[in-house]
Amino acid sequence: MLNSDLPIQKIADDELSRGAFAKDLANAIISRNTSDGFVIGMYGEWGSGKTSVINMIIEQLELLKTDKWQNYVIMRFNPWLCADQKQLVYQFFKQLSSTIKNKNLEHLESYRLENICGYMDDYAEIFELAGELSRIGAIIKFFGQKRAKKAKENNNNIQGIKDEIAKNLLECELRLIVTIDDIDRLSNEEIISVFQLVKSLADFPFTTYLLAFDREIVARALEDVQKCDGAKYLEKIVQAPFELPAANFDDISRVFTSKMDSILGDIPESKWDKHYWSDLFHYGLKHYLVTIRHAVRYVNTFSLKYTMLKNEVDAIDLIGLTCLQVFEPEIYSKLRFHKEMLCGSGLGYVYGSQDEYARGKIETAWNDIISNTPEHRVEWVKSILCGLFPNLERIFNSGVYLRPQRSATWKEMRLTNSIARPESFSRYFSLNLESDAIPTSYLEWLVSSANENEFIEAIRELNSDMKSTKLLDYIHAAFASERVESIDNERANIALNSICKVWHELNDNEGSSFLSTPFEWRFLSCIESLLNKLDDTEKHTILIGIFNDTNVSLSTIATLLRRLEAEHNRFVNDGKGIDSQTFSLEKVLELENVFKERAITEMNSGDLISNFGWGVPFLMENIDVDRSKEAIEKMIATDYGLINLINSSVGTGKISNGEVLRFHKVYLENTSKYIDANVAYERIKAFADTSAFINLDLESKQDIVAFLIYIERDEVVEGDFEDRDQILTNEIDSRIKAIVAALHESVVSI
Repeated sequence: MLNSDLPIQKIADDELSRGAFAKDLANAIISRNTSDGFVIGMYGEWGSGKTSVINMIIEQLELLKTDKWQNYVIMRFNPWLCADQKQLVYQFFKQLSSTIKNKNLEHLESYRLENICGYMDDYAEIFELAGELSRIGAIIKFFGQKRAKKAKENNNNIQGIKDEIAKNLLECELRLIVTIDDIDRLSNEEIISVFQLVKSLADFPFTTYLLAFDREIVARALEDVQKCDGAKYLEKIVQAPFELPAANFDDISRVFTSKMDSILGDIPESKWDKHYWSDLFHYGLKHYLVTIRHAVRYVNTFSLKYTMLKNEVDAIDLIGLTCLQVFEPEIYSKLRFHKEMLCGSGLGYVYGSQDEYARGKIETAWNDIISNTPEHRVEWVKSILCGLFPNLERIFNSGVYLRPQRSATWKEMRLTNSIARPESFSRYFSLNLESDAIPTSYLEWLVSSANENEFIEAIRELNSDMKSTKLLDYIHAAFASERVESIDNERANIALNSICKVWHELNDNEGSSFLSTPFEWRFLSCIESLLNKLDDTEKHTILIGIFNDTNVSLSTIATLLRRLEAEHNRFVNDGKGIDSQTFSLEKVLELENVFKERAITEMNSGDLISNFGWGVPFLMENIDVDRSKEAIEKMIATDYGLINLINSSVGTGKISNGEVLRFHKVYLENTSKYIDANVAYERIKAFADTSAFINLDLESKQDIVAFLIYIERDEVVEGDFEDRDQILTNEIDSRIKAIVAALHESVVSI
């Protein structure tokens, strides 16, 4: 909802407690008994509400009309609508004449009104013909055409015309109230013209002027043109100066909050951090809400932005960022270029070996952001930015608690699409969802309403669009959060079954990012948050079902079981288990038996899953080494079985060496337990020369080529990790392209 910046018209609309002031001033004007002209000055800064107060004064004057005040005319004069000084004076008298003519003054003699209006029209035309105010006295030629007799009686001079106007006003006691607003918007020369008009040209009896302007601006203009003390100049003209009562902050705050509430509606508690909002407002936002105009501008800008992306941003974050956009535009324009610093991505750990490096980068960026900000506003900006981006709080905090602070966790900030999350940052500036983003409404439907088939199809569709990592992050956050409503045991069960059934099909969509979370960790984090929604008996029963479900791949089950075994310090390479325990050891052993039977059955039958993973043979070696070896030797008698073993013996990861590079580490000892490395090499090399190689998935191709290159180089397992065991992606890819090209060429030649 957009709010007009127009002034209010009635006291009933007053939200800033100025109605009483308007009534008092109207009473003072109407109580004047003298015929002398009078000038009231109402001083206030731009946007302080001067026009609204004038409107309320005029409304009150109409209500106070008495028999004594039947003869009055109110005129609003806007000098900034005039093109120049000459037009300003001309338009004033023409408008005043027209206003008197249109006023219903039936009880006055018509000839007096005609005289007043006629003289005012003459007065206006003199100034229209005048080239300069200083030459007005010389312009009298037109009197012969219109009012020659009167002009002659008044010795053909302007003073005579003015005297006739004054005389008629006195005789009929016609009271004039003239308001002149926005004087401070005029040029310096035009400001002088307004005061000359009020003081000399139109200082009529029974005339009250109400002038509204910013006193400092007008005083400077008077000093510049008149070369005098501007304040003293005003004292000679303005007989009753009033400083417009400053709007009470509580009133401005109330108006601001009311308008924001109408925009935000009923935001769920899970998406509104009350502590964060309270601190952000107190330590940052409130300092910028000086006038009601500031509040309206702020609300209008926020309303437009929030309407465009209402379900895809954290409302409080958007409020904070909008404050900077409206009141600190230079800072706002720089923020988008410092995503890495603000969100903490790519800086390593704040504390630790990279601490000084991270601090240096952040401080350099910070100095750029606030380079031209007045010192007294730097703390306001810092408070807002530390609220928006908690990473800054960690950098700047040196024992002093900087506010505002979020009470929400990083998981909850993921649910609300916080600006501090790298994946959400850009939308706050572009007001469009990122091309790889998933609409929040779709994610909320998925976790709260979709059935299992819909859930599975959604996961597959998002994976095909390279969005599975974002999906897993959201599911983990949604089920781990205590604030999210409508997520019960049934929803957790559906999500758990759905993810397990399709996990082996998913891709690591963030594989190109060095700092991305290992894909398996995302899976385990999701499973952990889902299991935590179930009681012990229920979740064990559900897992038994999942372990027996042939739609769930053996590699997925192995991943789950390794985690559960590690919780009891079983089968861990470093001898360290996991502190928390999902199940008792007795229940883990039940799951272990289900896994073992499935593994033996699948390996013996040759019904192998392409994504076998090293976890299956690793677990089988620890659970039942003899049956495992027998089954694996039978499995690798086939080419595809050997490929699965190779896949399980090649680890992949990422290193940063100026740029992010993937590497493949070959664990030859895993293969050598079951087949001689040279024999495996010859078989795999021969397989790579067949068209069946082309039909493999990319990861299997990469693992096979990594194994071939490793053997050809006669590498050993011992040695420096990066120098001896790293095989870079570009080398593997070039080998794959060469093999595929040779196969295509052989097919063409045949």
